[in-house]
Amino acid sequence: MKRWSDRLVATVVALLILALPGTLSARERRGADLIITRQDGRQVQGELIAVKPDTLVLLTSDAKDVSVVLVEIKTIRILRRSKAVEGMFWGLWAGAVGGAIWGGTAASDEEVGWLGGAALGAMLVAVPAGLVGLLAGIGAGVDDRINLAGLPEPEMNRILAKLSRQAREPRVYVPPPGILVPGEPKIKPAPSGYERTRFKLTWIPGYRVGGRGYSGEEEDITFRFPGNLPPEEAGPYSSTGHSLVDRPRFSLGRITLAYEWSRRLASEIELHVSDRLTDQRFGDLRFTSTLDGLTYSDSFETNEVVSSTSLLVGLAFRPLTPALLQPHVLEFGAAAGPAWIGWKGRSIYDYYPDYWTHVRRTTTWTARARISYDYYFNRAFSMGAFAEYRWLHTDISSFSVTMFGQYSEWGNPVNTLARTTEVTLPGRTIALSGLACGLKFGFSF
Repeated sequence: MKRWSDRLVATVVALLILALPGTLSARERRGADLIITRQDGRQVQGELIAVKPDTLVLLTSDAKDVSVVLVEIKTIRILRRSKAVEGMFWGLWAGAVGGAIWGGTAASDEEVGWLGGAALGAMLVAVPAGLVGLLAGIGAGVDDRINLAGLPEPEMNRILAKLSRQAREPRVYVPPPGILVPGEPKIKPAPSGYERTRFKLTWIPGYRVGGRGYSGEEEDITFRFPGNLPPEEAGPYSSTGHSLVDRPRFSLGRITLAYEWSRRLASEIELHVSDRLTDQRFGDLRFTSTLDGLTYSDSFETNEVVSSTSLLVGLAFRPLTPALLQPHVLEFGAAAGPAWIGWKGRSIYDYYPDYWTHVRRTTTWTARARISYDYYFNRAFSMGAFAEYRWLHTDISSFSVTMFGQYSEWGNPVNTLARTTEVTLPGRTIALSGLACGLKFGFSF
């Protein structure tokens, strides 16, 4: 097994090396491609060579250096190369690797095994991930437009400093020191294009971290016979049951709408629909009859489903904000609100699949804390990653299921005893809390 895993790691490394040739070989730095529109409407297009305090130096397609004075510039358009194919490739690659890990860990040996589950997971996740990568690549290829006309000097210097980082020779530009004259009001910089949007709609698929998909525990149960029997024969009797919980790891159910009060502070409302948590509870029913002194046994099994819908309201703080030519954003957020819990339970001997003998609904409180990173491809579209902890507990009270038991004598299965049986399962607390991580896809408007 270790030898096979070493080969897998070597294969992944080799594919990464082949996929990233640019990272292994030095490339000559190239400046951004610009289209400069002057005040009189004339345009100049070329590669940005250097940014100087009062001019921009461009290399045109006919290999001529052209200097454009800043006071003559109306707008600057930064041409972006389309990254649709590159984004789709990386989306397919990341989806295939992530899907293989998810499918391999979720598969059981009795069904398709680790390798089959990994292959199936890779195929299921790679296609939507490739589509997301394609959209991200298209967004990354959208041109940036800068309007220099009428900008105050502090904002002009800020833009020139960021623009110089995309020049072939980025160290030519030296920003002037900020000098504030006493008694003179400080000029407020013109708002960045990224401040023009106030609302942001975010879809946040996530993957639960830690724990197991299945978890089991023992519990004490009681059962009795409600028929016309002597009290000493009717029970109740005690026994030991088992609970097997299946909680899916992957969730598509987070949608957040945020309103930005400022570049750093936003309020948000989040709708979170959790995955269905299924619980299979089973055990042996064994008792010694007072009528004949013999020991009989049978088994029982019940199914339960728990789901939740949460509506959270909170605040998000950005120590690192989006701005012109600065697409990286770091965000901290916390939210709390009500959670509506739905619980359904039934005996497996209820043969109607949509008939649940016990249905209960309750309301409780939930909270979460999140840290996230976003990359703004343009004002309208961003993509990033997050990690969060969500707290949500619900109490399930005890309940009883009635079944028709076919008891067999212990050690002599030929001798049977048929009785209606009422099984009482204890109440408990179900933890829906946990750590999660995943991706973020934001649309600002």
